[in-house]
Amino acid sequence: MNLLDQLAAEIEQNPAGAERVAGLLVAAIDPDRRFTAAEMAERWNANPRTVERWCRDGRIPTATKVGHRWLIPADAVVEPKAKKDHGPARAYDRKAGPHAAASARVLDAMKPQRKGRAA
Repeated sequence: MNLLDQLAAEIEQNPAGAERVAGLLVAAIDPDRRFTAAEMAERWNANPRTVERWCRDGRIPTATKVGHRWLIPADAVVEPKAKKDHGPARAYDRKAGPHAAASARVLDAMKPQRKGRAA
């Protein structure tokens, strides 16, 4: 069974995957062809806006922007997202809350005003 027969059998078994198979064939025949974000989103089973964000963030380094469209080569790979370094963990007093220090400063600043009202 040659490659075309295998692909025909695949399409018969899964008609919804026909577009994906067609995209793979085009990539195999013409490796210089570039796809839009919407076409690649369909191949990668992702939202087109997500693919555009990946291009904008540099996670698809071979993508190029032409006008308002991203053009992505057929053999493009999405790089994994870099982990963010949030720095060391801060101590948190559950009873005092996250804004306890600021609240204490405000109350301390208001003490002279309160004394003046009470007198």
